[in-house]
Amino acid sequence: MLDAVKKKKEIILVESVGDVLNLYDHGIFNCLCTFGVDLSSTQACYLISLQLKKIVIAFNNDFSQAQNRGRDGAIKTYLKLLEHFDPHKLFPIILLLQQERH
Repeated sequence: MLDAVKKKKEIILVESVGDVLNLYDHGIFNCLCTFGVDLSSTQACYLISLQLKKIVIAFNNDFSQAQNRGRDGAIKTYLKLLEHFDPHKLFPIILLLQQERH
């Protein structure tokens, strides 16, 4: 993961390990799991240390829930990162695909 991030100077933030594994299955290795929808201060410091050109916030769209935590978390993470990064480097994306429920 770290080699891919350093090479591209880009990272994709996702909520879960499952999201990371899905990206890996599709050949995308420059991703980091936030373990939920709240970016920790440790994770923010780590991102700062990487001197990134682009950060994609790709949280799940929980539109079927009363509270859309993915959307709210993406916005909160974006605002937190704005304190440290140029807004032109941040790309908040709320995944629009409905996840299949079993």
